[in-house]
Amino acid sequence: MLAPERTSWPWEAVLSAHPAEPVSTAFGTITCRRAGSGADVVLLHGIGSGSGSWAYQLDALAGAYRLAAWDAPGYGGSDPVAAPTADAYADALAALLDALSIERPVLVGNSLGALMAAQFARRRPDRVRALVLADPAQGHARLSPDERAERRAGRLDPFQTLGADGYAAERAPRLLGPHPSEVHRALVQRNLSQLRLEGFAAAADLLADGDLLTDVAQLDHPAVVYCGAEDRTTPPEGARQVAAAFPGGRDYVEIPAAGHLPHVEAPDVFNKHLIAFIESLS
Repeated sequence: MLAPERTSWPWEAVLSAHPAEPVSTAFGTITCRRAGSGADVVLLHGIGSGSGSWAYQLDALAGAYRLAAWDAPGYGGSDPVAAPTADAYADALAALLDALSIERPVLVGNSLGALMAAQFARRRPDRVRALVLADPAQGHARLSPDERAERRAGRLDPFQTLGADGYAAERAPRLLGPHPSEVHRALVQRNLSQLRLEGFAAAADLLADGDLLTDVAQLDHPAVVYCGAEDRTTPPEGARQVAAAFPGGRDYVEIPAAGHLPHVEAPDVFNKHLIAFIESLS
């Protein structure tokens, strides 16, 4: 399968065609965007994003795959977790998969979504076909308590001070490469502006307690690690470390000129690599 190549995609139309719809699950309500049919691919966004960040995958890949992009607990219209633990997020994801009759998807996670994907695979290995970890956040469990608290405050204090719109305008450029298009910047800023403090704070706690290197060292699933070459948030050296931490190692793919969100900023390249990986599983 070849994804269509377009340098400037109408993400507003894509999100309108694939709205975030509420799904009733054993966890509670989880909102999710869906598209296509075929092999299951579940898309997990990062801490500063939402289901809308996957607009270019929902549009381009629906011809071959059944895609589901969730709003993590506390994001979009999804209910929050009672406690921000890895088990709680894994239970929420399992409940969504059950409600959508998805048995063993390819999990594609960006940033904190990559950490969530690995945590889920470690806890429920039989529910995961393969993993794609893009610009993975390793988590802060290996830092001192003071460093972890400082990182958390550095994320939440500006959000509370500036508000969602102000935080979005300030943060969006940092997540992109040095020469982002206005279309891509607008999508990133749009997703940031829709953050809810309750979900954002819980996700920050999950990030503070996460240890991705320990998680992936216990996984034997097919996997690949991607990273934008210009990522300043989770730089390539960290992504290469994640790929090497899997037993026997996994392939690492660097996406030129992209920052922390290559699926947004370089969707043609990202989608080609993703398609090649999924087809290699057959």
